[in-house]
Amino acid sequence: MALSKIQSESINLADTFAFTGTVTGAGESNSPLVLLKGNGNSQSVTNGAFVTLTFWTAESDTDSMYASNKITIPSGKGGKYLITAQTKIETADDINEVVMRIRTNNNGTDFMYFTHRSTYRDTFGMTAVRDLSAGDNLTLDVYHSHNQAENFDGDNYKSFWSVSRIKS
Repeated sequence: MALSKIQSESINLADTFAFTGTVTGAGESNSPLVLLKGNGNSQSVTNGAFVTLTFWTAESDTDSMYASNKITIPSGKGGKYLITAQTKIETADDINEVVMRIRTNNNGTDFMYFTHRSTYRDTFGMTAVRDLSAGDNLTLDVYHSHNQAENFDGDNYKSFWSVSRIKS
């Protein structure tokens, strides 16, 4: 069925339409995309200091963005990115403060920040949208205020980190 005129009453979406030319503006590719999951190993984090989580394995990495415990935006792929992260602390004790931050370019002031009071093996996470440029790199750090080192759970169904472009 050739589409020559759309009447205001309806269009039958069950029909097949043959288009000629180029269709533009129909969507985004959402590439690049990286999805990291825990590799099964827990990571010890000292009290009172930010530590970069390093227990990741790539589930999907369309543009080889993940290397050396950071995610780097590829050349020509700047834009708006959706960033999500989740992890779990293994302690059975209450902890006054647990913090997750995603730093840009190892900058101590350019980061997304989430703070949480942990009670008995909590899972916590964050989601944000950021404008990132080619060459920007991201690290995922955690912090806690307990008297001793605590383990963060690197099981693949408890910890993940994803970064995907949603708009160029």
